Amino acid sequence: MKFLRGFLFLAVLVSAVYLVYSCAVGVYGRILNAKLQSEHSLPEQEPAYSLTVITQKPDAETSVNIQNVQSQSSNKSESVEYDAAMTESEAITEPVISDDMRALYDLNSDTVGWLTVPDTNIDYVVCQTTDNDFYLHNSFEKKPLQSGTLFVDYRCDLNKSNIFIYGHKQADKSMFGTLTNYHSNPDFYKHNPNFEFSDLYRKYRCEIVSYFICPTTKTKYAEAFDFYNYIYFNEDYSFNNFADNIRMYSEIPVPNDISENDRFIILSTCSYEYSGARFVVIARMQET
Repeated sequence: MKFLRGFLFLAVLVSAVYLVYSCAVGVYGRILNAKLQSEHSLPEQEPAYSLTVITQKPDAETSVNIQNVQSQSSNKSESVEYDAAMTESEAITEPVISDDMRALYDLNSDTVGWLTVPDTNIDYVVCQTTDNDFYLHNSFEKKPLQSGTLFVDYRCDLNKSNIFIYGHKQADKSMFGTLTNYHSNPDFYKHNPNFEFSDLYRKYRCEIVSYFICPTTKTKYAEAFDFYNYIYFNEDYSFNNFADNIRMYSEIPVPNDISENDRFIILSTCSYEYSGARFVVIARMQET
């Protein structure tokens, strides 16, 4: 009996010790887990941006608003593409012919400008074709005419080259018949140092820098000056050579500030002092 009581006592004692041990292990485990979570968790931060998550199906009003936003975004994208296309289109659009020149161009598509020299009879349309012969003998209407029409050298580009305009020196003072007023009357230049030229798109004030008579063929007294070949300044027809020649022949002082960056307009007609003589007026162009 004593043995049974001793055994029961020992069993109760072992159970009590096991219960205490289990509780201690559980508490320690929870403490350790909490410590680990604390050490490895990220600190709280302000969100970099706000994000709204829809957790339910949108109602009808919300759907309409979403569609409106999508439509506005699409329209804005289309607008940007349209604007870009318009900008590209405008960049390659040809310049518009001025109202002053439109009627003449409609009558004759060879029309390239209008020339006016004050206090002379020179107030004419100017044409250009594929050679330097046709308008020597034909009118603006493209009909045979002895006095011809003022015309630009076919090699000229009116947008970037020097411009050469030729015309007959008519006895009746038409065409370039009064251009030689600069040569025959010393005071004429003082009162008329500029003239006007308009192309299809722009107007120019032309400041006269030189005028003279020169040979276009070699003579007993002088080498030929082929001024009409200085359409562009380049290695063969340099600005310096051009400037040296016009200073040599000029009847007025040539400005010191002329340069190869200037664009020049040259008016030329026949002169009869000797064979191959030409009267030439040279001006630099300034767009107005």
